[in-house]
Amino acid sequence: SARGDFRLKDFAVNEMETSVDLEEVSYAINPDLPATLTGTLALFGKRNNAQLTGDLDVVRLKYTKPVTLDAFIQNVRSPRLARDDKPTEWLRLSVGLNAGPDVRIDNNLMRANILGKLKIEGTNVNPLLQGTLETADGAQFFFRGTLFSVNRGWLKFSDNEPTFDLSAQAQVRNYRV
Repeated sequence: SARGDFRLKDFAVNEMETSVDLEEVSYAINPDLPATLTGTLALFGKRNNAQLTGDLDVVRLKYTKPVTLDAFIQNVRSPRLARDDKPTEWLRLSVGLNAGPDVRIDNNLMRANILGKLKIEGTNVNPLLQGTLETADGAQFFFRGTLFSVNRGWLKFSDNEPTFDLSAQAQVRNYRV
């Protein structure tokens, strides 16, 4: 459901105060990340100075796209290209994301349920991701044909700088690795 108030000036939205309640709404930020969301979002402020706030529970999400580790590392290390056009900053962000029990990675590198909380902050021009995601019990990691049982795995975002820690073990012939 949605409710709100929009104030017009010269037949254009000048100010807004609206909120949306979501109940198991399907949304895909891109085709590889279909999600089901529940929660509340509020958008308020002036046309060129608005704020989006709220909390969303990610009820379901399953990432299945195969990952090539070498390509992934290269992509993370490559510098981002600067844009010639300077986008207009008009929206401040403060949206919480809570990973529920049916958030999964199931691809060539990992099978795991993911738990945790993230916060999207910053602006539409410079969004910041904060928070930590962790693997649930029973997670598995695949590396060079070997199946590893994950003891601990987390991915932490601090001002868009991701860090991760993975502790896993496997039995390879007579050795525990």
